[in-house]
Amino acid sequence: MKHYFKSALLLAVITLSVACSYNNREDIIQEEIDKDPAVALCDTLTVTYSGEVSDLMQTYGCVGCHQTGAARAGILLDSYDAVVDEITQREQRFFRAIKYENASMAKNMPPNGNQMDSCEVAQVQAWFNAGAAP
Repeated sequence: MKHYFKSALLLAVITLSVACSYNNREDIIQEEIDKDPAVALCDTLTVTYSGEVSDLMQTYGCVGCHQTGAARAGILLDSYDAVVDEITQREQRFFRAIKYENASMAKNMPPNGNQMDSCEVAQVQAWFNAGAAP
């Protein structure tokens, strides 16, 4: 009987710990929509690098500071391959930076405060999550 109780308790603890966590991308996107309902009106289904992401990297000065030959902090964002590589290697750090979620303003990008709006961030996330179409 004691063994049964311990097993049942262990199973309950494991079930609760798994049920209380969320790490799938759909939950993360839903969390963004909950924070800013305008994100739901944002087109995130047809985003491509050449159509939107490249323009965002130019518009917000990412390429100016993170280009071949002048890559600040060793981060390159001046081409499709470079952006995909950066996000693949440091996904959480990248998205925290463009969402301005870092305590240090120097780690938020761009550091001048001209940040992407919630739709633009959602587009970059959706693009990457959907396989990073060129």
